[in-house]
Amino acid sequence: MSEQLLYNISLNNLTLKSFRCFPELDVSFDERLTVFIAENGGGKTTVLDAIAEGLKAYLAALKVAGYKQCSFQGGDVKKGEEISDININVSLDYPVKLSNLSVTGETRAGELDGKQENIEVFINVYKHNISSTNLSSKSVIASYNELAKNRLNQDNQIVMPVLAYFGGDSVKIKYDAKDRAKNRIEYIYKNAFSRSRLNYTAIYDWFDEKFKVFRELKDKDSSIKMEEKTPELFKIQKAVEWIMNDGDNAVYKDLRISSLSGQSKLVISKKNTSGTYDDIEINQLSSGEKSLFAFVADLGLRLLHATPLTTSVEADSAYKILGKGIVLIDEVDLHLHLSWQQKVIEKLMEIFPDVQFVMSAHSLLILGKLRSNNVRLFLDNELYSIPEMYGQDIGTIIEKIWKIPSNIFKHRIREVYRLLATNVLGNLLAAKAEVENIEKEIGNSTPALVEAKAIIKHKEKALLQ
Repeated sequence: MSEQLLYNISLNNLTLKSFRCFPELDVSFDERLTVFIAENGGGKTTVLDAIAEGLKAYLAALKVAGYKQCSFQGGDVKKGEEISDININVSLDYPVKLSNLSVTGETRAGELDGKQENIEVFINVYKHNISSTNLSSKSVIASYNELAKNRLNQDNQIVMPVLAYFGGDSVKIKYDAKDRAKNRIEYIYKNAFSRSRLNYTAIYDWFDEKFKVFRELKDKDSSIKMEEKTPELFKIQKAVEWIMNDGDNAVYKDLRISSLSGQSKLVISKKNTSGTYDDIEINQLSSGEKSLFAFVADLGLRLLHATPLTTSVEADSAYKILGKGIVLIDEVDLHLHLSWQQKVIEKLMEIFPDVQFVMSAHSLLILGKLRSNNVRLFLDNELYSIPEMYGQDIGTIIEKIWKIPSNIFKHRIREVYRLLATNVLGNLLAAKAEVENIEKEIGNSTPALVEAKAIIKHKEKALLQ
């Protein structure tokens, strides 16, 4: 098999001026993971929306269907200003040797040979609902497009980057024929910037097709293994199990199409209290379970089309799905149980080892699993670095990040978080009562108490079910 030709894009830097809540902002991105932490309304989604608009402009330059004009309007301009400026710097890696410098300083494509170019995406949004998008080095984009466009749907040797934005809306499990993916390029990019967290229609159609193939082969030869004949299907199965299960405790398994009731449904087996398994339709999962499924199934399917498998699946790494790209996730901890909040980022990084992730989160619980160079903290529309938090308990994290009014309250708030570290209903109720008492005594709330109340709300749902 011939060598795959790799096309990639990576995010370097973003600057904003007079955009929504930010007078000015300049932020750089880690090559693997950047996580924005802030209270609600602190600017996390604003930054992700700006990046997403720049990536959509890039796809529009590549003439990918469905990506055309800028969606920002006058209401996105900061109050009191006339214009917003957004500048996104990205690097393109592609197998083209750029040669023949033109009189304008631009370049044209020459023979195949690896090359990296920096591209600037400029977005201007005017108060009177006018917006414009421009890209530097347009001939580089044209060269990129010319080499790839005629071969993408036919040639698996062309490897493209995935670009996707998992928005903050709840996951919707709904089949809609208009969301069907008709070819490889649509599997990679269709609905990739939807506020919902997955294209369920494309996932269902793909599973249905792959399972029909596997079952036909299995009917002819019962010894056939999924990882040998339908390895892409096997990888998605294992990736979903990896993110939803904790170690060797297999609560979830066997994601598949079931036709036992006469109607094909996408189901997963879930362990019940007696230790046996029940088949649960995907649309009957909890909001947190659906979010984890959406992250892995949607992104995994896009990556498998962008970077087709060229080798057999190794059992010890079956859950890993290779392929490059930029993936934005708003509120990665949304709807997740506390134990999942603490592991979701780490597991996504394990499953997708080559993807550049940019995420936002509300819960400080995730900081104990992150290095400080991966975290950007927003306070009062200003960007801050944070001290190293890796491996520290939630009480220490809260104390270092949020301002707590005095030593006596600091001690009491740490005790609240000690109570919340357990899964005991009595401790939860005691923590809730103490939070209410502290708020009454100081006359208002603090970020630490707001965070505690969010954790209490999550735990109440889990313990009182």
